[in-house]
Amino acid sequence: MRNSERGWRIALFVALLPAVYLAIVFVLSGLRVGGTQVLQLAIGNDNRPGGIGHTLERLREVERTGPVDILFIGSSHAYRGFDPRLFARLGFSSFNLGSKAQSPLNTYYLLRRYWPRLRPKLVVMEAYPMALTVDGLESFYDLTVNAAPSGEMLRMALAVGHVHALNALAAAYLGGFWHPLARLEQIDVPGQTYIAGGYVESPGQVGAVKPAGEQLVDVSDVQLEYLRRVIGFVESQGARIVLVVHPLPKRTLAGLRNYQEASSRIVSVASQTSVPFWDFNQDLELDDERDFKDLDHLNASGVGKFDEVLIERMKRQGWLNPVR
Repeated sequence: MRNSERGWRIALFVALLPAVYLAIVFVLSGLRVGGTQVLQLAIGNDNRPGGIGHTLERLREVERTGPVDILFIGSSHAYRGFDPRLFARLGFSSFNLGSKAQSPLNTYYLLRRYWPRLRPKLVVMEAYPMALTVDGLESFYDLTVNAAPSGEMLRMALAVGHVHALNALAAAYLGGFWHPLARLEQIDVPGQTYIAGGYVESPGQVGAVKPAGEQLVDVSDVQLEYLRRVIGFVESQGARIVLVVHPLPKRTLAGLRNYQEASSRIVSVASQTSVPFWDFNQDLELDDERDFKDLDHLNASGVGKFDEVLIERMKRQGWLNPVR
């Protein structure tokens, strides 16, 4: 009898666990420190809606954007590296769906989420090797506090495969009862200007800052597999995709110990799928002092030079014949 009673109590406890978890998350999602949920801080997610990457503003704009000719996607190298205005001069509409620390895993689910609205003919994916060294959790943290609920965000959380991804999803969506996303605003970020179409312009310069030290570029097999999935998805929609890496400061590139080896793994995927891979570190030299906002990203001057060369190469491919 005692064993039967104990088993019943255990079964009841297990059955109630999801409700208890959701109740705790709901309460903690309403408590904030400095504008950030206590639960988010507990799991290491210090991203706030409308933060530094302008993800909130970008994801709101994409919901108002119809079909485009070109879609730019990838990490901060994308949203800081491709200026839609330069492509509009040739008569091509575009949107930049880059976001903070976005890996191919995150890219894949973002494409599935927004493709029905954007339906681009050409996808330009920033494929910086360092973006393939992560698990996608940091990007997911940023996206989940700025994106409306969707099935693709849940699938992204499951694909990341970390319990904190599910905690972050619950915190963001249950927290919406306390602070609805629609009422939150994008903050102004000093030295940055959001440009319609998803681009973030930065006029600053890196100065004489030195890199922190040597880094090993350890490309993830999981991210390479998601890169293949991204390519497969885009081509299944009847669109073209090109992989691009914008130039880095020479001092940064010198500190990436095995950059060429890591890049060759991306080259291998591109070759196997017959997709162009253009690493502009090979054939475009920019000024370390004048063309970068920091040791990782282009400033407005660098973007202008980089996009000009990119556009000329795309023209030679017959992809950007001016619209009359």
